Amino acid sequence: MRKPLVLCALLLISSLAPAAASPQTYTGSWFARPDGSQVELQIRYSYRDGDDSENWSESRDYNYSDLRGISSSDFNSGGEHKTFSLVTDPGEFRADGWFAGGHGSGGWTFVPSSSFRSEMQRRGVGGIGDADLFHLAMSNFKLATIDQLRSAGFTNINASDLVRMGEHGVSADYIAGMRNVSFNPKTIDGLIRMRDHGVTVRFVQDLSRSGFHPDMDEVARLRDHGVSSDYVQDLDRLGYHPSIDDLVRLRDHGVTAAFIERMRAHGYTHLSADDLIRLRDHGF
Repeated sequence: MRKPLVLCALLLISSLAPAAASPQTYTGSWFARPDGSQVELQIRYSYRDGDDSENWSESRDYNYSDLRGISSSDFNSGGEHKTFSLVTDPGEFRADGWFAGGHGSGGWTFVPSSSFRSEMQRRGVGGIGDADLFHLAMSNFKLATIDQLRSAGFTNINASDLVRMGEHGVSADYIAGMRNVSFNPKTIDGLIRMRDHGVTVRFVQDLSRSGFHPDMDEVARLRDHGVSSDYVQDLDRLGYHPSIDDLVRLRDHGVTAAFIERMRAHGYTHLSADDLIRLRDHGF
C-alpha cells in the first residue's frame, strides 16, 4: 500500500569546491475523511530517480487533537483552505489543502526532528539521517520503542534496524508484551519475524495456558499453518493436548472442534490425533 511523489535535487557548483547535492526534501499528498470520532488520514509519498524508486501509502486513524489545526466542522465546509500538522516523534508533517463535502486533500512537507535525533544519539543510536527520520515518521515510530529494546537487553541498535522495525510494525507495546509472557526474541530479525508471522501476545499466552512452550521456530510454524488461539482453546476444552507437530497435522487435515464433537455423538469418544486425521481424510 505505498504511493508517489516527485523529488528535485539541486546541485550547487562553485569554482572553488566540488559539486554537492542539497539535502532531500520529502513532500507528498494526503487525503482525509471522518471516521466516527476520529480522522482517517492517508499519507502518500513516491520517489523515482532512474532505476531507484520508492512508494509509500500509510493510512491510520487519528484523534482530532493529533492533527493540529483542523476540527470536525472543517469536513462539512463548502470549500475551506486549511493548514495543519501531524507531529510524530521523528518529525512533523506540515500539511496544506482544502476541505469540502466530507473530506479533505492536499500536500505535505516533512520536517525532521532535531530533538529526536539527539535523543537517539543519547541512547547510543548514531548516524540517523533525514531519510531515516522520514521513514520512521511514516511508520509512526516512537522513541519508547528504543527504550523497550534497551531494557530488553538489545545493544548495538542502528538506524536501519529501527527503520525495518517500523516498517514491520514492531512497536514498544509489542516488545513489552512479548517480554511479559516470557517470549523474548533476542535479535531484531527475531522480533520482525514474529510480527510478520502474526505471533501475538495473546497467542503465546493461550499456548502457555494449554501447556505448550514452543520456541520461536515452532510458534512461527503454528501461525503459518493457521493454528489460532481459538483452535488451541477448542482442543483444550475437548481434552486434547497434542504435540506441536500434531497440532499442525490436525489443523492441516481440517480436524475441527465441531468434527470431534460429531464423532463423539456417533460414539467415538477416545480418538487419538491419528484416528481423527484418518477419519477426516476418509470424509467422515
